[in-house]
Amino acid sequence: MERSEQLNFCKVCLNKKRDFKRGLVCNLTDQPASFETECAEFKRDYDVVLVEDTSVEQKTETGNTDILYGSLWFFGGLIATFANFGYIFWGAIVFGGIQMFKGLNERFKL
Repeated sequence: MERSEQLNFCKVCLNKKRDFKRGLVCNLTDQPASFETECAEFKRDYDVVLVEDTSVEQKTETGNTDILYGSLWFFGGLIATFANFGYIFWGAIVFGGIQMFKGLNERFKL
């Protein structure tokens, strides 16, 4: 088993310890993971999983909000420009477009 696969177990284990030089190590052995299929001392930390799920939900909500407000500014700027009020609403178009694409990236890059 590769180190990246072992870390998938270690990230959600209660027996993990962070070492600045070696990364995640086992708190019981003070060594990096050395198991091949699964760790005999693995104890799942359910708080970590809940935090990750909340993070995904927050990203989705933030992305949706950015898409909504960015679209309103972008298309509002375009409509106001084409309505020929005598002004070109570059700020609304540019920054609304940036916010809209930032929201699209956040929403679909989970």
